[in-house]
Amino acid sequence: MVRHTSEDTRADLLAAASELFAGIGFRATSIAEVAKLAGYSKATVLYHFSTKEQLIVAWAHDLLQSLSELDKAIGAATSPRAAQDVAVRGFARLAIDHKNKVHLLQAEIPFLLANSGMADLADAEGRLRRALCAGDESPHAVSAAYVVIAGVAATASRIPLDDPGEAAEVLSAIAFRTLDRSPADDDA
Repeated sequence: MVRHTSEDTRADLLAAASELFAGIGFRATSIAEVAKLAGYSKATVLYHFSTKEQLIVAWAHDLLQSLSELDKAIGAATSPRAAQDVAVRGFARLAIDHKNKVHLLQAEIPFLLANSGMADLADAEGRLRRALCAGDESPHAVSAAYVVIAGVAATASRIPLDDPGEAAEVLSAIAFRTLDRSPADDDA
């Protein structure tokens, strides 16, 4: 009999959860289904993740870490225009690098914000939106920023390009057009 380390067990559970989340969504996935698919008991799942919400937070950890790093880079920008550049390019790359997770979270985000340990997502989304607005809080700018967030998130998993860098550049160019500016625009 093969003995699994705690890390192996967590990895198995997260892999099963990922498959189920992608197939049927977070809300439709049960702890029992995760256990069955991973080949463990429900008690084992609950030992490692006391709630389904803890399971999705662990599943999304690398995405949340990347979002935190983007947030820091936006905060370090020296002007609203520079912050917008960082936000557009960084969010496009993040969405491409984590496309399956971004796609699932986009569908589940209202539920997750209300019911999980992912409440920081709302704050991060607000900071991203403000950076995309580049200091312009007019209804047009705010609406364009939300279109960029939703559009990049929705398109990342469907863009027909194999090169992640090229895909991120295409998404960035579209985002800049949506925000009524060219990526070559400067602060002048």
